[in-house]
Amino acid sequence: MSDRLIEKYVWVTDGGCPACEALDGEEFETIDDIPDKPHPNCDYTIREVDGELCDCVELLDDIEEMIGDAQSLQAEVEAEKSEIEAIIAEYADWDSMDVIRAVRDLHSLLSPLQTLALSIGYFADGWFKTKDLTGTGIEEGDKYYHAKANCQAAQLGITGSAVAAGLSELKEFLDFF
Repeated sequence: MSDRLIEKYVWVTDGGCPACEALDGEEFETIDDIPDKPHPNCDYTIREVDGELCDCVELLDDIEEMIGDAQSLQAEVEAEKSEIEAIIAEYADWDSMDVIRAVRDLHSLLSPLQTLALSIGYFADGWFKTKDLTGTGIEEGDKYYHAKANCQAAQLGITGSAVAAGLSELKEFLDFF
């Protein structure tokens, strides 16, 4: 930004003709307000009158910088908006159960030890309940409690499903022998 502030423009003639002398000393606020030459070979000059510079020059520089920052920020927001719209389009057909499964998967990955402990707890609870059924005449109780523990562990997310699969394989192996 210029460090010069033009307050007004003044028409100055060296005399010679009445048309030029009529404009002598006339002040104009903007350069666009200055009239055309009154005749060919008109001998005049336009003197620029400097105004007082104030701190507004620095303020204007700051404003220009803020406008540049705002334009950069606007470009970043537009880029983020495009990414968000792409994510929305990708997951637009999800229902509430898809969201719940995703949250459970994320939780199971963020706290795998807790998920492991809960999953093992479900299977241990089923095993103890199966032992309580011994001698009651209810056959096949272990299958019910094992299926229930599988279901509960799988609902904990990816880690719970993996633990359930591993424990089921272990049960199959132990039942075989």
